[in-house]
Amino acid sequence: MDALTSTAVETEDGHRIAMHIDGVATPRSNEPMTDLVANVRLTTAAPNYDWVNKKQIWGLATVNLETAKIHDESFMQ
Repeated sequence: MDALTSTAVETEDGHRIAMHIDGVATPRSNEPMTDLVANVRLTTAAPNYDWVNKKQIWGLATVNLETAKIHDESFMQ
């Protein structure tokens, strides 16, 4: 199943960074687990954080639907 979400985070100094995530979620057979592979893009107009506009992030995650816990590992280009 495809996964897609958009949100914004606010930095401690009050700037906003948009986060767009798309990827694929694969439920495991006979387990309350889902594996996620994601592509993350960050964008902002804040000059102090404009470096995030050039970065790409890949994420690998495991979601335990029974405990509502997520284990995530992300790698930035």
